[in-house]
Amino acid sequence: MKVLKNIQALLKVLTESDIVNDAVTLSQYIWNHFTKDYDSSYSDNNPDVIAKTLHRMNNGSAPRIALVGMTSAGKSSLINALFGQSIAEVRRTADTTSCVIKAEFPSGLIIYDTPGIGGNEEFGYENITRLFLGISQEEDGKEFEFVPFQETLNEIVELSTEQLRQSPLLDAVILVINISRTLNKYEKKAFKSFFFELKDRYHGRIIVAGTHIDELNKLTNQEKLEQLESYNRIFDNKIIPISSISGEGLAEMVINLFRIMPHKVSPAKLQESLTNIRKLNRLQFVIAESSNLLAEIILLRGDQEDDIKASYLWLFALICKQYSVDEETWLKCNGDAFKIGDKAKQKGTELRKITYIPKNFLHIIQSFFGKKFEREVLIHKRIGVDGLRELMPGVYKLLYGFAEIDSLELSNEAIQLKINNKAIKIKYLVQENKVEEIADQIAEILEELLAVYVK
Repeated sequence: MKVLKNIQALLKVLTESDIVNDAVTLSQYIWNHFTKDYDSSYSDNNPDVIAKTLHRMNNGSAPRIALVGMTSAGKSSLINALFGQSIAEVRRTADTTSCVIKAEFPSGLIIYDTPGIGGNEEFGYENITRLFLGISQEEDGKEFEFVPFQETLNEIVELSTEQLRQSPLLDAVILVINISRTLNKYEKKAFKSFFFELKDRYHGRIIVAGTHIDELNKLTNQEKLEQLESYNRIFDNKIIPISSISGEGLAEMVINLFRIMPHKVSPAKLQESLTNIRKLNRLQFVIAESSNLLAEIILLRGDQEDDIKASYLWLFALICKQYSVDEETWLKCNGDAFKIGDKAKQKGTELRKITYIPKNFLHIIQSFFGKKFEREVLIHKRIGVDGLRELMPGVYKLLYGFAEIDSLELSNEAIQLKINNKAIKIKYLVQENKVEEIADQIAEILEELLAVYVK
């Protein structure tokens, strides 16, 4: 919850001067910090510039992604189509089939290209991939204690299991599968086992790219459907059919890549890594970032009033800045943001009657004869789905106006209906504190509300 931690740090400074209680002053303060051209030598300990860390798009790490897949499934072609530079060009070596290759791009993006899975078990290449990913090695293949790892052009080192354990968890895994192949029952079982081990290890942060859809497009509709269904049964309906040649399916894959990234990853650095043709359009990008912040906000409690209002105000600033809104227009918008944030925090408070044991002698006697003594207590809880119901219409209306949506504006009732369709799932995710999964659900709601522009 990087954004909110930084907002909370800022609020400590603002509260001392009572700025946080003045909507206009707070709005101007946030806008100034949001748009200020900071000196690169800022210090996080300096309260005058601490707001620089508020904007996660300009902070956070570049993504670290493992590229995993069938032998000859088209991994290099896919990376070239997404990021404009093939793994082969990055590594510039002829014989690295048994190594994990680190490829670093100018944006800071790091791709770890792993040996193919489902290949020749005599050499144990799949077990090298399994060891690198932190999942169990296949019993039938050669077992490894070290991972051959190429970080520089001419040097291959061996990473021990201890070194691998100490390494940070990868941000995402792209699993590349050639869906034009017909698998036998043993291969199906092996791939299904591999996928679910991967899913468990990386908490669902996996993209399954089904390459060679061009070949399936040559079949009859029925044959194509049957082949896709066969692969979806193996990979839990997560297959995204793609073509690195025609570009089919790549837009959907990119959107999902943004969705699964953990919060420590900067969306801007992922956006920067993509080729121009694959970058999210402005609305898609704002939806991705807004969903992340909304997910963090609805995990706040009702007694975190300042955090809720300032965070929602910051979300409005983020949207306004992305659409090049001037300060005058921003100041007109922020009053609504402040009021909405105030309403949302009320959803995190509740008066409850609790039974208590009396201390007064007369009351003790009365309780002995069955009288219950109760008092009202103010309970603070996460604002959750009820808070989202207050926050979502404001975000939708702002995006609807700025993105110039060419359709009738939806009513508040229609917006609430979309939220209600996902309310049960979001409530569960709030209870489990699954912020990234909550962001996914919120993104889907916004995409449905603005579906005409989200392809």
